[in-house]
Amino acid sequence: MAEMTDVLLDRYSMLEDDWTVEGHGFTSPLVSERPDQTLLFGDRLRNGSISADITIIESQTRRRNQQLAMEAALVVRYNGPDSYLYAGTGAFGTKFFIGKVVTGPLWRARAWVGQPSSVQKNKMYRLRLEFSGSQITLYEHDVQQLTVIEENYQIGQCGLKTWATSARFDNVRVSKA
Repeated sequence: MAEMTDVLLDRYSMLEDDWTVEGHGFTSPLVSERPDQTLLFGDRLRNGSISADITIIESQTRRRNQQLAMEAALVVRYNGPDSYLYAGTGAFGTKFFIGKVVTGPLWRARAWVGQPSSVQKNKMYRLRLEFSGSQITLYEHDVQQLTVIEENYQIGQCGLKTWATSARFDNVRVSKA
């Protein structure tokens, strides 16, 4: 990937309930009536990366399978509530995933690995999501986990997301390539 420059994180917006913000750390709320929580940063990027040390604090049970959601993710190329890519822990019955949201909105798993029971509360997951051209790659602790090719979404905002989960995102870094 090309040389990176950091993007300022002082411009952000919370799409649902208020997150707790301290320096470069963001904690999502856990609200039963609104399980989907998203925080977006201001800059729109074509190529770059977003990384964070993610710790799941608390999670609610999913109705369909009676398992804890444990879903915390990094968002890239956000263009609206039904047009973005995201990657992280716990969604789609997996440990790690890369997903795509399309008109509906409909959430689609693009790539996945591991079992959801492997995701633990109070354990820090150092995740990085790189996006360059059509290639989207998820890393945990600098080890590549998943890669997908995505032609449709080529530019948009970066952000943080949880589903039925309160998570702490520390050392958040957004870099432009």
